[in-house]
Amino acid sequence: NIFEKTFRDRLKGLFGDSTSFKFVYPLKANTDGFDPEAMLIETQRALLIVFRGADRDGNSRGKSDAAKFAYDWSEWIRVDFRAGLVNPGDPMSGKVHEGIWRSMRVDRTVDGKTMEFRDELLSAAKAAAAKGKKIWLTGHSLGAGYAQLFAGYLEAKAVNVQGVYGYAAPHVCDNDFAKWLDSKLEGGKQLQRFEFMSDPITQIGPAPFFGRAGVRNH
Repeated sequence: NIFEKTFRDRLKGLFGDSTSFKFVYPLKANTDGFDPEAMLIETQRALLIVFRGADRDGNSRGKSDAAKFAYDWSEWIRVDFRAGLVNPGDPMSGKVHEGIWRSMRVDRTVDGKTMEFRDELLSAAKAAAAKGKKIWLTGHSLGAGYAQLFAGYLEAKAVNVQGVYGYAAPHVCDNDFAKWLDSKLEGGKQLQRFEFMSDPITQIGPAPFFGRAGVRNH
C-alpha cells in the first residue's frame, strides 16, 4: 500500500488522476527465492506493465547469516544465474531462460484465489485490450528480461503488444525464440533494447547459445 501510494503520488502529474496503479508481487511463503514484481499503470488509452530488475528478496529477510545471504543474493541465484534454456510450451518456438521463465510462473494468492504471476498480468492485459487500450511493456536489467519473455507470452495468448522497451536487457532466449518473437513484433522493430557501452548485464546470454531479439540501441 505504501509503495502504490508513493508511486501514484509521484506520477499522477504525468498520467492524470484517472490513472490506476496496481503493484503485483508474490506474497510471502510462495516464492522459494523467486521474487518477480511489476507495476500495472492503466491510463485512458494504454496499459503499461513495468518490471523491476534484480533486487534483494524481502521474503528472505532475517537475522541469521544464512538469511542475510539469501536476502542479498537469492534472486540472483534462483533467477539470474539459472541460465539453462527450457521449452516455454504454448505455441511458442525455441527455448527461453529457465530462471526468468520459472520466476514468471510463481504463484500469487489474493483473496483466496491463486494464480501464476504471469497470468495475473495476462488477465490485466486482456481486460485492457478488450477496452481498446494499447499494451506497452518495459523493464530494467532483469526486468527487461521479463518484458521480452512476457511479450512472447502475450502474443502466444493472442494479446497484441504495442511495444517493448528494455533497458540494460540481458538475452533470455535461443535464436529460434528470438526469431519467433521478432516475427510477432514487426520484425523486431516493436522491441527496442537500450544498452550503455559495455554494461556487463547486456552481455549475459552469450552468443551463439542465446539469441538477440529486437533492435539494439547502443
